[in-house]
Amino acid sequence: MKTKITSSLLMLIICITVKAQNLIPNGDFELGPDSSSMGWQYGIWDTTGGGCSPTVFVTGPNLWTVVTGSPDRLVNGHMPPCNWDNDTAQSGNAYAVFGEKFAVATLPEVGKATLLMPLQKDSAYHLSYYVKLETFSHLTFQPVRIAFVFNNNGDSLASSFVSDTIWQYRDTIFMASANSTEIEITGADSSLSAVDVDNVKLEKISSNGVEDYINQEKFNIYPNPVKDILFIERMENEMPIIRVFDYLGNKIDNYTIIKTKKYSLDLSKLSPGIYLINIITQNKNTTKKIILLK
Repeated sequence: MKTKITSSLLMLIICITVKAQNLIPNGDFELGPDSSSMGWQYGIWDTTGGGCSPTVFVTGPNLWTVVTGSPDRLVNGHMPPCNWDNDTAQSGNAYAVFGEKFAVATLPEVGKATLLMPLQKDSAYHLSYYVKLETFSHLTFQPVRIAFVFNNNGDSLASSFVSDTIWQYRDTIFMASANSTEIEITGADSSLSAVDVDNVKLEKISSNGVEDYINQEKFNIYPNPVKDILFIERMENEMPIIRVFDYLGNKIDNYTIIKTKKYSLDLSKLSPGIYLINIITQNKNTTKKIILLK
């Protein structure tokens, strides 16, 4: 017996099964870049001559290209000095290293990639990634930051300071200030330290505004626009975490609702503007845009 699927049912199935697309190609660095590309080092060198002079080239797709310096792509199991401290990737087999200064110059190492889909101005995005402080012997190991920079005068999103030598998850939510087609990873400080980067993801939340993530929670958020006190009334019994971000993706604070179905956020000390309220429960994630007036 054959079952006929109507177009509306098919669309429902598609909506349920489709997941947010990562707009960054090869954000886990598993596919490359090609080690023979100008500037990139791969970490699979013949080191008999000392250092990491490339005598073995491993081909791969050029999904990332160099802007300045010589960012490194390291692969699990490749011994020092190329995989300086014999670290492992956060997942998979490869990760990238971005130095704050390359050689004796004062510029950071920078790599860029073309987004799979351009950023749209005034649309909301979720950027997530893993970072840790690189600890090869000739660096100073002081805490440093990296930044994700979008072209066409787009946003520059700096991480918080990276001081741990184990992988740490970081993320932010922001609204694109310009239409952008490329993303760069770059150092954000003047330092001789370096940052390991893995599993970079950029996912679109909504078009021309903020709507709920795919997994939604029901919350009543009011008033909007707001002048000082924002009320959040939840419809279920879970205790959510509330994160507040400004328009450029800077996290303002974390809040937790405890033993109440109604919570108030005092926003009176913030400057007027657009803010994103991100509400996380055990299995659901919701983001709303609010306008703060004075």
